[in-house]
Amino acid sequence: MVGRCKPASQKNQHVRSHVVMWHEVNESNEVTFEDGIKEHRKDAGRSREEIERLTVNEDLGDLERACLFLTANAHPLQQSCAIGKLHTNLKEYGAKAHETIFPIFTASLDGYSEFCQIQAAEALTSMLQDESLSKEAPDWFFPTAFHMIKSHRSPDVMHSWLGTMRALVPLIPQQMLKEDLLQLALAKAQGEETSQAHSVSCNIFGAIAPLLDGKLIMQTYLHKAMALCQDTDTEVRTCMCEQLDPISRSVGLNTFMIFVFPELNELLKDEEPVVQAAAIESLVRLLDFLPPDIRQTQVLPSLRSLCDEGSAAMHVTLARLLGDIIVKMVPDLLDDDAMLLLDAYKGLAQQSNEEVRQLCAYNFPAVLKTIGARKYSTLLHGTYIQYVQDASPIVRCTAAACFHEVAKILGKERTASYLKESFYSLLKDPALIVQSKLFNILPTIIGHFSVSNAQSKAATYTAMIPALVQADKSVSSTNQWRMQRCLLQAFPLLPEYFTSDQIYDNFVPICFRYMSDGVLPVKISAVLALAVFLRNNCKTQQRYEMSQRVVKEFGQGQSYWSRLLYIDFCESMLRVASSRMFKDNFLDSAINALQDPVPSIRMRACQTLNSLRTVIRLPDDVALLERINHLATQRLNDSNREVVAAARLASDNQKRVFILDRDSSYDHPSAQDEYEKMDKHREDEEWNMLSKEEQVHLLEGTLQLVRVSFKCTVKEEKRRMDDSLQRLKIESLRKSSADITSGRSSIGATSTSDSSSSNPSKKGSTSKGSVNGALKGIPRSGSIVRTKSQLLSSIPPGSAAGGAALPSSGSNSLSAKRGSLPIGQKLSPSSPGPTRKPPSVPSSAPSPIADGAPSKDQVPRRNSTKR
Repeated sequence: MVGRCKPASQKNQHVRSHVVMWHEVNESNEVTFEDGIKEHRKDAGRSREEIERLTVNEDLGDLERACLFLTANAHPLQQSCAIGKLHTNLKEYGAKAHETIFPIFTASLDGYSEFCQIQAAEALTSMLQDESLSKEAPDWFFPTAFHMIKSHRSPDVMHSWLGTMRALVPLIPQQMLKEDLLQLALAKAQGEETSQAHSVSCNIFGAIAPLLDGKLIMQTYLHKAMALCQDTDTEVRTCMCEQLDPISRSVGLNTFMIFVFPELNELLKDEEPVVQAAAIESLVRLLDFLPPDIRQTQVLPSLRSLCDEGSAAMHVTLARLLGDIIVKMVPDLLDDDAMLLLDAYKGLAQQSNEEVRQLCAYNFPAVLKTIGARKYSTLLHGTYIQYVQDASPIVRCTAAACFHEVAKILGKERTASYLKESFYSLLKDPALIVQSKLFNILPTIIGHFSVSNAQSKAATYTAMIPALVQADKSVSSTNQWRMQRCLLQAFPLLPEYFTSDQIYDNFVPICFRYMSDGVLPVKISAVLALAVFLRNNCKTQQRYEMSQRVVKEFGQGQSYWSRLLYIDFCESMLRVASSRMFKDNFLDSAINALQDPVPSIRMRACQTLNSLRTVIRLPDDVALLERINHLATQRLNDSNREVVAAARLASDNQKRVFILDRDSSYDHPSAQDEYEKMDKHREDEEWNMLSKEEQVHLLEGTLQLVRVSFKCTVKEEKRRMDDSLQRLKIESLRKSSADITSGRSSIGATSTSDSSSSNPSKKGSTSKGSVNGALKGIPRSGSIVRTKSQLLSSIPPGSAAGGAALPSSGSNSLSAKRGSLPIGQKLSPSSPGPTRKPPSVPSSAPSPIADGAPSKDQVPRRNSTKR
């Protein structure tokens, strides 16, 4: 870092630099801050006296400092600074600032430099346009301006203060106009005064004329003003030409025809081209003041002779004003007289002077509007073709800049018929300046070729494709990124006029190329254009291919700028497409951007959090919403501060929107409801864009997916039911065998009666009954081998639909539901093990479980050992 200047003790050592480093300054004991400041001032070429004069006490207030700086002895920089602060001081302090500053300002103004005097005039003029200032401001400024125009000044200074006086005239009282300004103008109009005094008089006569009565003007200064029209100085005559319009309107038509119009005719024939040009401009401004008969009988011949016999400088002035002349005069002229003016215009359009042709091309829309679109093909079509094919790029540029105005006047049908080839020619123009003007209005131009006939419309836009592609090739090979952006800004309008195949084949590659290779403003425009192309495409296959390419090349791109651009694409897509289209194609990659390794991408992704939440539709997208909220919470604890700030801002905005959306004090529908309506409308549009075949194909594909999914679900449920049924069979038979064995053991140990012990059938019956009582609630074997539909009907619907597995064979819940024996009761050694196949029971034989079971007092229970 460069430090202070070299101290005085080292000034004579030329081997070292005059600038030292900070560590050198700090290490030197002889260098102080004051020494550095003084040495810096000396190196800047300021003397001690000048430094003392420029030193100002910092404790001074604004008004005191302004008074100090506005004195004649102040430095010009201080004076300029104080003049620049005049507006602020007057606005803040009002009348106090006027009383304090303006006496010093007016007294010292003569001693200022020309720059400061001009700056002061411009400052007062700008303050007069500020309505927030006091209404007394014109009265404050008038003495200063009157003082400046009263004495001789340089031309630039006088011109500036005359402009200030013209701005003051409408704001000051009539008494000041008559007693001060009028008397000053009359005094300066005397013949012995200088040409500058005569110019001041002319300006005052024209400025006060609209505010005075016509009779007063005739009595006081009309004759003096007309005498100034014949002044020997060219500047005075030119200045007087500019004042004829307000004076003529004030004195009336009769007085104008008697006194003013003869002088104006003399000025039109003046030997100085500057005076002639000023007289023509004054005459054009007076055309709407004159009646049609005077325009036809007296003005038209003069203008016609000037077009035929005027000088080259006169032709430039006429070419610049001929548009206004034709607009004001042709509606009241006969066809023959109108053709005279039109022929004069065509003659000027064929001049060898490039400036004349350029001015004629500039006025072409005004001429066309006056002549009418019906006569374009016969009267003006050839002239416009001449402008488009002119050898000068400036003329072609002007023709391109007014193309949209010409097309608007002609209408769509005539535009497609007459301007089609001209448009193609301008698109392929080799001069970039011509293409630049055309690209700026390209979005407006394209729609003017949309005729009502479908076949003609398709043919016109099909023929336009090569010209647009060629224009892109010519501009893409240059560094004119503004032209590239203008061209891409017209692309979002193309789906309305071109087919999906035409856009996909010709314009989509242009968007991808600019997204990869363009500068950032061009990339943003290309992203929006591609989003519009994708949303308005009428073929599902092309939509899919564009979506996959965007996700692969940008959403999953290797470079961070491509992933960053993908977020811009998502924002554009959310603005133009429905939430369903965005969610189906781009939402996953947009969510993944929240956990990108690059902090800039995470920060940019946090800015889209609220937009991503708008595409969520509950309850279908609960998992997506949880994922977004989880990643948003992670970003609140991110290691990067900018990412945390962006995530916190998104969270605060979401809370604010949530509160406003649910505020009952609002009568209008919530923003969410409005968004859902708009989104539903977009979704319907995207569906209706597809052809009938595409819609049928999508419906068949969706139905096929549903069928496949349903088949897979049924097969899975069937397999689960088979497994559950097999487990139930094994479990029930195992427990039946264990209960039978347990019953036999209890009967063999109990000797209650001989008859029961000698009768084996009763013994078996008793054991079976005890098993039946113990297994009360377990389904019979016949019910186990029944149909699966009965088993499905016994399972709760939520379990089958949700795909939840049934309890296993070792589950306590199944035993509790079925009412089986306690777990501690074990199987007999003769009963089959869990891996052994259960014995089959004939359906004709009586089931051992089906027999009646004895009561609890007949078959006492006892605790069994654990398995």
